[in-house]
Amino acid sequence: MKNRPPYSLSTFIRCYNIFQIISNSIVIYIFFDGGWFEDIFFYCVPMTYNTDPKSMKIATALWCTLLLKVIDLTESIIFLLRKKDRQLSVLHIYHHVSTVLLVWNGMRYYACGMTSVLPLVNCSVHVIMYTYYFLSSCGPKVQKLIKPYKSIITIIQIVQLILLILYIVRPLLFNCNIPKNPALVYLLNMVINLVLFLDFYQKTYKIPERKNK
Repeated sequence: MKNRPPYSLSTFIRCYNIFQIISNSIVIYIFFDGGWFEDIFFYCVPMTYNTDPKSMKIATALWCTLLLKVIDLTESIIFLLRKKDRQLSVLHIYHHVSTVLLVWNGMRYYACGMTSVLPLVNCSVHVIMYTYYFLSSCGPKVQKLIKPYKSIITIIQIVQLILLILYIVRPLLFNCNIPKNPALVYLLNMVINLVLFLDFYQKTYKIPERKNK
């Protein structure tokens, strides 16, 4: 593998991006069809482990989210096959592995109520993110056209993490009937991800920008 030329995988990557856009959009639809916005929103929603149709749709959406997060791990294999070793960073590995573990935990033990907010927001961000990735895989002309928006994708991810941190802090500070220990673990993970994303943004965009001035 060391002496072999990198694989292009351009067709596979385009198909993979389309799959991510469609599948994340479907998960978002299932969340809303299960009562998100109508019964669940950005406020305290006590954990109720019901088996009514809407609750089961929320559980189904969480299960689908877990499957997507496992599929996301294939990106590491793509980087290896394309010899994009720099992209296998601490941020990439930690973010993907921790997300799988925490989504599994949420799906397995807390598949209801407030737990749904985190994957819903994340799936929404992924629709935007993979749309950008798909466009960037459509050739040099499109890449040049959308390049000015590349840093915005990272900014969106950072804003996502800040919003989710604030969302998790709220029920911890105020009286809300949710399990506190898992919420603290989720909070710690969000903070670590935020630090890693800020570091990535600084090194990838801000420092080169200063050097070019």
